[in-house]
Amino acid sequence: MSGLPAALAPWAQQLSVLYADVALALGPWVRRITELLTADDLATAAGGVPDGYDGLSTRGDPSRMLVLEWLLAAELPDEFLRRAATGELTYLSPATLRPAHSGTVVAVVDCGPLMWGAPRLAQLATLLVLHRQAAVRGASFELHVLGPGRPTAYGGGLDQLVRSFVKARGRSVPDPALVLRLLADLPEQTWLLTAPGVASEVGHRRTVAYEEGTWTDTGVADVRVSYHGRRFVLPMPPQDIAVRVLRGKGFAAPPSAARTAATTKVDAAWLRLPVFPDGTPVLLARGDDDHTVVSAPLLEGRLRRHRFSRPVLSAWRQGRRVLALIAADGGRIRLEVAGKPLPELAGSSWPRDGLTCDPEGPLRPVYVHGGGLLAELGGRWWRLTRAGEVEPSDVVAARSRPVGGPLLARSVDGLTRIGDQPKLPRLALLAPDEAGSFAWSCDDGSTWTTSSGHEFRPSGELLGVTVIGGELSAIALSPGGHIVRQVTEHATRALTRWSHGGPRPSLHPNRPWLAFTQRDGVVAVADLDANRVLREWRQRP
Repeated sequence: MSGLPAALAPWAQQLSVLYADVALALGPWVRRITELLTADDLATAAGGVPDGYDGLSTRGDPSRMLVLEWLLAAELPDEFLRRAATGELTYLSPATLRPAHSGTVVAVVDCGPLMWGAPRLAQLATLLVLHRQAAVRGASFELHVLGPGRPTAYGGGLDQLVRSFVKARGRSVPDPALVLRLLADLPEQTWLLTAPGVASEVGHRRTVAYEEGTWTDTGVADVRVSYHGRRFVLPMPPQDIAVRVLRGKGFAAPPSAARTAATTKVDAAWLRLPVFPDGTPVLLARGDDDHTVVSAPLLEGRLRRHRFSRPVLSAWRQGRRVLALIAADGGRIRLEVAGKPLPELAGSSWPRDGLTCDPEGPLRPVYVHGGGLLAELGGRWWRLTRAGEVEPSDVVAARSRPVGGPLLARSVDGLTRIGDQPKLPRLALLAPDEAGSFAWSCDDGSTWTTSSGHEFRPSGELLGVTVIGGELSAIALSPGGHIVRQVTEHATRALTRWSHGGPRPSLHPNRPWLAFTQRDGVVAVADLDANRVLREWRQRP
């Protein structure tokens, strides 16, 4: 972050989540709280190879005392002695080179009524301090917000964490007994940020306590922050800045909020693994590398080449946006958008552990849904929350709709429910049908029934149901996956002209269009009703 005074340079990364005026107002608090916590072993240890200086401290030997303090001793010796007696002299804090540490630093935060208002600002400054110290140690950082039951845990980037913290509100004072049980299950480097009363009852070693200080005609004038018997009084920043922060308006847009895919119109591009993501006449495919996704209009218009910043694990079209899950640092994934940004999800990221993500595999559905994301990865559906959590979903299939969110089919008590329709007799296999819903099979794919009551026996993988020559038809692959078949209620016909083996073809959800890859790598779309090639894309020379 540019424009900060040199004294705040060590915290530039953390203060960058704030607007410049807010960072300048809270910067002195961050310094003072760092001094308050410096005695703990989370701070830089005295041992190790010396590596210059790292901030300021109220402890040290005379050789590291600031020149300003020596000037004070010469000009105002009585004031110098008073500051020395009360531990207010300032020293340079030595830095050391140490091996990287693993593990996790956890901040357990009380957001109850005793912390509303001014103490929340001091808690925020403490979170910035702890985040920096975790980064120095090479540790990850987590935020846990206390509630009436289990606390809510937040991961991800600092910009996301501080926003989640400011939005959190507790309606009651935490139960000390519950807090003690919680702390027993958390890592050794766990900090409790709460009110003095709760702090004294819990007795946790790393507890920082906050309370309002002096009141004036204009409100609270300062906040008292205590740790290990030491206490600092922090004068309040300007009232307008304090109010902005408490209302969640003091945070700068995270870098990822403005990060969207670079979209360019091209006359030719290399397409791989094409798929129809929705009912529009637009094909979506991987491009010539793992960073690229291509939108290919069938009827008119030029190709759109979406270049993402990291390898694309999966991508889907929703409305006018292309939503891509991309690989991020630290074994995580995040959302990047081609089109209008989604600021509410811009700072979110999710752990990749347990998720099957292949940057060279077919594109699978990703939807904005329920305040987070709904994604199919590795044959399973997952809910990716705004708080950075990955949760298994009861969704078993989804298809896009022109208006509103996707139509979802869910597993409910071992049965399948499509939208708000009655449950099917058992857990079913599903495929898109011509009516905007799903065809289903309750006998492992032998017999398929559409929402209009028609039945088909395709004896292979069903791609979907469409209308060809005025007759309702199921489009399926042969058991070996090489031959495309048209299956009606009375007959089966091999569509050998459109059978090329290779990657799985994709059937348009509303029209009799089949996207496939020929043996020479050319991607084509066939109109099955007219029995002709609608459009094809050849590799650029």
